[in-house]
Amino acid sequence: MKRTVKHNAGHRAKAGGICCLVFCLLFTTYGAQAAYITFHDEFTEDTGTGFGNVLGTLVLQDTPSESGSVTWNGTNDVRTGDAKNQSQTVTVTQLTSKGFDVSNLIVILNLNQSGSSPWLDVHSFTMRFYTAANGSSYFDALYDVNDVRNTASTLGLSSEDQGTGSAGYVFRITFEGTEGATFFGGNDHRIGMLVQTPIDNEANGGPDSFYMGDADVNEVIPEPATLGFLLVSGLALMGCRRKA
Repeated sequence: MKRTVKHNAGHRAKAGGICCLVFCLLFTTYGAQAAYITFHDEFTEDTGTGFGNVLGTLVLQDTPSESGSVTWNGTNDVRTGDAKNQSQTVTVTQLTSKGFDVSNLIVILNLNQSGSSPWLDVHSFTMRFYTAANGSSYFDALYDVNDVRNTASTLGLSSEDQGTGSAGYVFRITFEGTEGATFFGGNDHRIGMLVQTPIDNEANGGPDSFYMGDADVNEVIPEPATLGFLLVSGLALMGCRRKA
C-alpha cells in the first residue's frame, strides 16, 4: 500500500512538473513581450468589404512577394515599400465610431489573388500603437507564424473564398496590463502597421488588404480543426489539474 501511494504521489509530482515546465517555457519565451496577435484559423462571412466600406489600414500590392508599412510621424502617414495609397493609420475616434474597443478589436486580412492556386504565406506583421503627438510609438503587437499560441498556420492562405469584397481571415489582438485602456483613452491615438517579412508564395499583383474589425460584430467562424484543438487543449489542461 505504501508503495502504491508513493508511486501515485511521484506521478502527480511529475505531471505537475511537466505542466509547470510548459508554463515556464511559455513565460520565458513570451513573458517579456507585451501585446500580441494570434491566428486561430478563423474567418468572417462578411460581404461588401471592399475599399471604402471597411476601416482599412494597410494595402499591399506587388509580385511575386509584397511588404511595406504605414506609420505615423506625428503629422502625416508615412507609407513604405509596396503599401498603396489606400493605406492609412487608424485613429481611436474611427475605431470607437464603429463600436470597436479594447475587448473586441481584431484585424482581418482580405486576399485578392487570381489563378488556379491563389495561395499566400503570411509570416509575420506588426501593429504599431501610437499615443504621442510627435509620432513616438507606445507599444507594438506582433503576429509571428511560429508563435506557439497560434492554433493554425498562415502559410498557405487561399483567396478563393476569402477574397476582397467578401470574407477575410481573422487575427486576434491581445493587450497586456493597461496597454489597451491607455491606447483607447485618447481619441487621436493611432494604429499603424508593418509587414517587414514579405508575404510570398504566389503573389500575383492583386491588392491584399488588412482592415480593423470587431469580433462581436463580424460573424467569426472557427474552422473544425480549431474547434478540435480547443477541445483537446481543454481536456489536457483538465488532466494536468487533476494529476496535480
